[in-house]
Amino acid sequence: MQISLRIATNADLAIVNERYAEIDFVPSLAGELIVLATDGDNIVGQGRVVTIDTESGELGGIYVFPGNEGLGIARKADESPQKRSRHSGKMI
Repeated sequence: MQISLRIATNADLAIVNERYAEIDFVPSLAGELIVLATDGDNIVGQGRVVTIDTESGELGGIYVFPGNEGLGIARKADESPQKRSRHSGKMI
């Protein structure tokens, strides 16, 4: 299994929110930084940074899909938004 990360697009938002609905998470909104973990063409996990104010955000919504636990996906999904947010100047 080769896990890759990519930033979700607005086209991904429906599937992201379908997965969050399965576990009663608050839906994501367009414009949020959402990272998808993939194995080939399959999405195996996701995470997001939710804006709190103009200078800060909150890391959350880390969800590793069933059957993919223990592969380090949450750690990768956790690290990517933090790095990207530092580059945008927003604290998380």
